[in-house]
Amino acid sequence: MSGLKEAAYLQFKNAGNLGDLLKHQGLLLLIERIIERVNPPKIAYVESHAGAGRFCITKQRIHRIAKDKVQLSPDPMHWQLFDRYNPRIQEGIYLGSFALVFHRLADWQRSDAQREVRGRLWENHPTALERINEFRSELIPTSVS
Repeated sequence: MSGLKEAAYLQFKNAGNLGDLLKHQGLLLLIERIIERVNPPKIAYVESHAGAGRFCITKQRIHRIAKDKVQLSPDPMHWQLFDRYNPRIQEGIYLGSFALVFHRLADWQRSDAQREVRGRLWENHPTALERINEFRSELIPTSVS
């Protein structure tokens, strides 16, 4: 990368915005439907542009997330999966899509020893890669190969 200036890592600014909430909720519901209806013995999850997977958010963003969740669906049951796999929002820790999906699939796998989960991330931004490696044990359950 000689001569090229590293692009600023700005993905954290989108963590928890309305579109991000909608994407994460939809992704978790999709995974849930696959598990319930198809019940495959193996699942592979692939994500490109994975980002850091774990973001620190401000108190202002925490409050905004709560308001946006009500705007998208006022029924708390609708957010049950999202809240379960993103439990540290009140502490300012927000997990991205690959971490949410990996944790849901790891729970699914633990419920039956015959199940297998494989995951693949594609991320090439140096800052995102550093953060993934720094928080790897928090982001990627050991049961996900």
